Amino acid sequence: MSKDQHHHHILANSTSLKVLLFLFVFTFLTVFIARFDFGALNFPIAMLIASAKAMAVMLYFMGLKYDDNQNRAIFFSGFAFFGLFVFFVAVDFFARPSSQMPPRGQSFFAEVTGGPSFERPWEVSEEILAYGREVYFDQACHTCHGDEGFGDGIAGIAIGARSFHDGEGWKNGRRPSDVYKTLMEGLGAMPAYPTISVAARWAVSHFVLDFGPEPPADDAESLARFGIDPSLADGGLGSGEEERATIPVDFAIERYILR
Repeated sequence: MSKDQHHHHILANSTSLKVLLFLFVFTFLTVFIARFDFGALNFPIAMLIASAKAMAVMLYFMGLKYDDNQNRAIFFSGFAFFGLFVFFVAVDFFARPSSQMPPRGQSFFAEVTGGPSFERPWEVSEEILAYGREVYFDQACHTCHGDEGFGDGIAGIAIGARSFHDGEGWKNGRRPSDVYKTLMEGLGAMPAYPTISVAARWAVSHFVLDFGPEPPADDAESLARFGIDPSLADGGLGSGEEERATIPVDFAIERYILR
């Protein structure tokens, strides 16, 4: 048999038991440490423990300790490519214009407050279109759908964001109330915007539809889905629906990490 022929290493029972004991101890340590709040050190400590367990599995149970250098190089090159992935994502993220990034302490989907009120916001007008344009950029809709609504925004190309110039293929329909429903509930990669005002949602609906062909008109049945009776002066909206509370993105991420 050739000297260069590779043989699979058989791990000794004693070594297997030692590694297993190590993993049990560090698993117990993970649970025990989770009971304490170390502030900014929570994440580094958790990663250190997880890395130690992963390294034990890779070295002994996956056999990297006993493998040849060629296989080790192939295995660890995966981490190098992962590092490149993180690097290029970071370059893209931190190179974005400040206009597309939320200020620290502010929700990415910032609430629209103090905007104009419209007695019948489901009806299109020059005033509500102008307000819709303002909300469209304030809510960073252009980062996916583009400044001119072609779906060519910096974040929209990869996910196939909707081009508002197309008159066909709208999953929820193309009436103003259909777009309003999408803004309320979200659709696929499209997030919901329940924290902006009723007028703001209607305004954006009219604004994005204005990019394309004339949309189908709403009727009493389609408007009734949102509690609107078009036979009334204000549609029965009164002061509008109650807006939902939102929290800053950085605070939400911090609470998620520290939970």
